Amino acid sequence: MIYGEDLRLGIRALLGRPAESLLLAASVGIAVGATVTGITLASTAATISERLLAAVHHREIVVTTTIGTTTEAAPARLARPDIELSFEDLHRARSVTDAVQYAYIAEDTYYHIEAIGDPPPQLEDVSVVRVTPEYFAARELEAKGGSLFTPADMERGDPVMVVGSQLGATLFSDGRALGRELVGDYRRFLIIGVLMRSRTEADERAFVPASFLRENYRSSGRGVMKFGPDRTSLRFTVADRSLVGEARAQVVGYFDATYGEGALSVTDPRAEARAVADRYERLVRVILFLALSALMIATLNMSSIFSSRALRRRRSAGILKAMGAAGTRVFVVFLFDALVLGAVGSSAGVVLAALLDRHLAGEFGLGGLHAGLIMAGVAASWIVVATCSVVPAVAAARSPAADAIRYE
Repeated sequence: MIYGEDLRLGIRALLGRPAESLLLAASVGIAVGATVTGITLASTAATISERLLAAVHHREIVVTTTIGTTTEAAPARLARPDIELSFEDLHRARSVTDAVQYAYIAEDTYYHIEAIGDPPPQLEDVSVVRVTPEYFAARELEAKGGSLFTPADMERGDPVMVVGSQLGATLFSDGRALGRELVGDYRRFLIIGVLMRSRTEADERAFVPASFLRENYRSSGRGVMKFGPDRTSLRFTVADRSLVGEARAQVVGYFDATYGEGALSVTDPRAEARAVADRYERLVRVILFLALSALMIATLNMSSIFSSRALRRRRSAGILKAMGAAGTRVFVVFLFDALVLGAVGSSAGVVLAALLDRHLAGEFGLGGLHAGLIMAGVAASWIVVATCSVVPAVAAARSPAADAIRYE
């Protein structure tokens, strides 16, 4: 049991050497902040890696007539300028493997929007994606208002448009897009649907049928509908990411047999996803190493200071024991100031961890601090404090009173 005199003795010991006490509290704070931040980063990086590998666009197989990525310095080159992929290729390639869940076209472009109606559109340019209907199912996009366009709309060549939630709210001054018309790319489009919020780039885009400039599209594959080689790209989504490699090999087999070996570029973004995941893992390993290094330095620092404090207070321990205090009370007096320092340092460490988490979230999107991680970091710091303080406290409690009183 701790008595009032014991509390006063512990507090007096803390206030007697304020610089030393502050250094101990800072050591505990660094230990907590480093441990919590390291655990947070490890947890967040694992979550991000799993999310990347599970994302829909990382289960895609992309077939295109171009090689490389288009930039101003190095435009993508055509593998075979004479090849024009068709809807028939889309349907036949899909049928060669049961692993493919969706087959669709998605081509990015921009439309210059012309003023029409009252109120007129507020935007001059809109990011547009030319897609086939299965794109929406593959990307898990649903209509909040109106409807999505269908294969029947494509067969008729209807100039219809579906807009993302954010675009739908900002395209017109009154925030209402459904049922409105606008002119883009020299055609008059009717907005037939507004998507539910997806928290992706789809929220700020518009979607139009990929074949609206073409004729003779048949969803069954009858009637060959060709695309210009400058925007030829067929996409296949695999339901199970573990089957992407197998499905890609079968899709490659179809196009090699149809157009010749290596005539087309067939890629999947798993390598890119793995590279990103590997970068996160390397970053986490570095951060964890630094966190553990900070924890080790703080531990050594605390161990040294606690030991020196215990040696300086041996005379006080001897006097307490000579006055009849039990060894347990001496142990408690010595341990009390360590516990107070641990509490103060842990509080400072939690604040430090929160600040670091806010910075990491804002700069790198790696924030993820929560109560469980804070508790884990605080627990780790208390283990360190207990380990560093218990040994000197036990030594003081076991020291004979006569020997301790003679200590200078």
